[in-house]
Amino acid sequence: MLAGLREYCRLNASDDLWPSESTKIFLLLRVLFIPTDTGTHFPPIQIGKPTDTETPPADDFPLYPLVLMEDVPLLIVSGYFTGGLMEEPFSHLDFCERHCQLRSAPLRPPDNPLALVDSLLNSEKWYRKEGKAQDHAMLGAQLLRLVRAVYAIPGVDEQRFSSFLEAAGVWSECVKTFQRLDARWDEQRNTYVSRMK
Repeated sequence: MLAGLREYCRLNASDDLWPSESTKIFLLLRVLFIPTDTGTHFPPIQIGKPTDTETPPADDFPLYPLVLMEDVPLLIVSGYFTGGLMEEPFSHLDFCERHCQLRSAPLRPPDNPLALVDSLLNSEKWYRKEGKAQDHAMLGAQLLRLVRAVYAIPGVDEQRFSSFLEAAGVWSECVKTFQRLDARWDEQRNTYVSRMK
């Protein structure tokens, strides 16, 4: 696995799109690998300054800028201020090789992942007290992309889609519509399926 990711990085490093594509490798490693020592955390991703006004405690968010909630990885930072050279993923591949093991089982998201938005934002660990509407919309957009196999919303992949979710009543309607689909996670297909006949 790591050898394949190394080769992928090597082959694509000269591509013009590599700076943005390489970011996906950093995030993928945080989902695929688990540190063997519970006190060990992934190193920070050096691709710029997060748009966060403060960084959460590492023990609360050890996969920062991701959080893994009920086997659903969510990006909790809306972006980065970039400048200068970005870090290459090779040092993180080395970290995984020395300090991590591959996740032993596939992720198994819950049948109703949309509920994770409020679970995260209302948890004691949530660290941003301002901008809750924007955070809610950012997380909601990610979860709607997750369930698109059974609930496809036009424009869900557009960058400004999350601002659409900030409008009054839109998110609650999305939640109601998804609940009516009686969806569940299908482990064989690795996606959501509807139980409606």
